[in-house]
Amino acid sequence: MAEQGNAGAYTKTPGWTLSPYHDLSHAFVFVREPIAVLVLDRLTLLALELCTGHSWDAAVERFAEITTRDPESPQARSKFQHLARQLERQRLIAPTEAAA
Repeated sequence: MAEQGNAGAYTKTPGWTLSPYHDLSHAFVFVREPIAVLVLDRLTLLALELCTGHSWDAAVERFAEITTRDPESPQARSKFQHLARQLERQRLIAPTEAAA
């Protein structure tokens, strides 16, 4: 798992489509192979967007800032790491070449 400050630590993998609820409280993920439907909660959806659009360090800091208003919160940082690992296990994200 990429935990360095590499730019673009993760990238979204191909083969799935994201359909967020209108209020962004949850999102459906439709996976083509094998056929599956996942439901992401608000925090997991936030983690997905942050870890694929920012460096690892920036994503962790931003997640902590948004969820606790404390960019140094150890609990929020731990939660972000857990969510990123979960997204990676579900094959929705993968480390970029530079981060692998």
